[in-house]
Amino acid sequence: MSSFLRLLVGIILLAFSACSIANDISINFESGESSLNGWTFSGEQPWALDTVSPIEGSSSLRSGTITHSQTSVSEFTPSNTSQLVFFTFKVSTEANYDYLKFYIDGQLLENWSGTVNKRVVYEFSEGTPTFKWEYYKNGSVDTNQDTVWIDEILITNNLSIDTDADTITDKWEVQYFGTLEFDLLADPDGDGLTNEQEGSLGTNPNSLDSDQDGVYDKCEVDNSLDPLDNSDIPTDDLDNDGFSNQEECLSGTSLSDPTDSPNVTIVDFEGGSLSPLHWVVTRGDWGLIQDVPVGGVYSLSSQSTDSSRISEIKTVVNADKGYVTFDYRTDYYGIFYF
Repeated sequence: MSSFLRLLVGIILLAFSACSIANDISINFESGESSLNGWTFSGEQPWALDTVSPIEGSSSLRSGTITHSQTSVSEFTPSNTSQLVFFTFKVSTEANYDYLKFYIDGQLLENWSGTVNKRVVYEFSEGTPTFKWEYYKNGSVDTNQDTVWIDEILITNNLSIDTDADTITDKWEVQYFGTLEFDLLADPDGDGLTNEQEGSLGTNPNSLDSDQDGVYDKCEVDNSLDPLDNSDIPTDDLDNDGFSNQEECLSGTSLSDPTDSPNVTIVDFEGGSLSPLHWVVTRGDWGLIQDVPVGGVYSLSSQSTDSSRISEIKTVVNADKGYVTFDYRTDYYGIFYF
């Protein structure tokens, strides 16, 4: 490629990049009244700039001072085509009665009351929608500051925007943490995947099973399955070894290898014995019963206890990891059978 063509291509790419950045709309209300260009206000009292108690910086947009059964509404329609909107809000209202409501094209997406301060993100069909923030007070009671604020609005068409350059999209970070500042190496749901890994995968860092298919995210990743696709596991027992996928996940065995199955200890009390485990009664009385077993002939049962008393039995197993399942039932007299 000639030097001229390289220069031309470079100019085109630079221009495209500049247009992509310029296509974002960022509103932080720091430039005074000019920040309100393009906004419309309605209701009993208009929204206005607040430089006394802003959410961030030196100015935020605050709802009008209204009384019972009144509203204060602000609306903004961007000129650019977009798919995401981020904003920070704060509410100080009567909990469960006086709400900040957020709409996109007339559809209520969420509302908040009480004392809340957080950042949120919403994705929508590509276009130029109208965003509406409405503060509504019900018919009685004044609580807290009785007002709401919004600030730091970002409207963009870039679903992969990553303003802090940590390789995790802002959308994912705000959706699950309400901020771009959090511990990438933490694991809040305890599934063995760090926030950084979950962010790269797009999974929910606060849920062991993002797609709710009965198999934990970490197990799906380890077995080359999609933790966001609840249809990629056609059976509850992929390798047909008699153990469910979740049981194999909890045991650390393979979902696809029938020769790699959990090491299981079954205690059914059917021999009229507590073996093979050693049991210790630490509170109350426990014993084997035959008259009303949970299943089979024998069950282990607590004895009837008085109100506010505890009946407790313990056993210990030697295992690095695993799971426990059991059948049980209770009755009117406070007796527990399993």
